[in-house]
Amino acid sequence: MGYKIDRFNQRTQEQIRKQLVPPQSKGIGMFELAKEHKRIRQSQKPLLNKLEQECLEWLRLRYDDADIFKQAIRFMLANGHWYKPDFVTWDEHCTIGWEVKGPFAHRGGFENLKVAAHQYRRMCWVLLWKEKGEWQQQSVLP
Repeated sequence: MGYKIDRFNQRTQEQIRKQLVPPQSKGIGMFELAKEHKRIRQSQKPLLNKLEQECLEWLRLRYDDADIFKQAIRFMLANGHWYKPDFVTWDEHCTIGWEVKGPFAHRGGFENLKVAAHQYRRMCWVLLWKEKGEWQQQSVLP
């Protein structure tokens, strides 16, 4: 459904033109919405980077029947400070939080992992990294 822009005063026409673009059809003075407005906000970015995606494939090979949750669970470390491990899995012994770090990992990421391991002692925490093409892992002690 279209409206003729000529029906409105000059100021309103200028405001409409800022919000609307001419349609693909040849109708003169007809306009349609420039972009669709979303009701809910949803990220279109990929959830994992390349190294984390490689690690996910490695984890799926090792734990073929386990549910692997990708950056889905947050752990409160302090008031207003949260930590989200790259992966969380469950096995018959414990819940495991997996953190993947690349060759240029900064100190803050390790500190958050250590604090999480200290505060959530019933969980197992594992640091993963790739060295010479092979995945290495280290348990993080509380």
